[in-house]
Amino acid sequence: MSAPRVRWLAGAVVATAVAVVFTTWGDGVPPVASGRWGALVDSGHAGAWILLAVAAWLATVTGRWTRPSTACAVAALALYLVFLGALLT
Repeated sequence: MSAPRVRWLAGAVVATAVAVVFTTWGDGVPPVASGRWGALVDSGHAGAWILLAVAAWLATVTGRWTRPSTACAVAALALYLVFLGALLT
């Protein structure tokens, strides 16, 4: 297995573990908003980690970083930024 593939696999395993923890037990962020913002604060952090895990798994399976991997990683960044905005407002 090539070195990049090993790194993507390691990243995929870590991102999946974090996503499972955040989805199952939460991320420790107290709910401070209600409605749509509350739902975003409640699940946005886990959603970003899920998207990162998908991106890393796609790269691991294909053996290279592809457009779908990039799209998932960029979507994770966008979701995380929106999550932070909702959290800090």
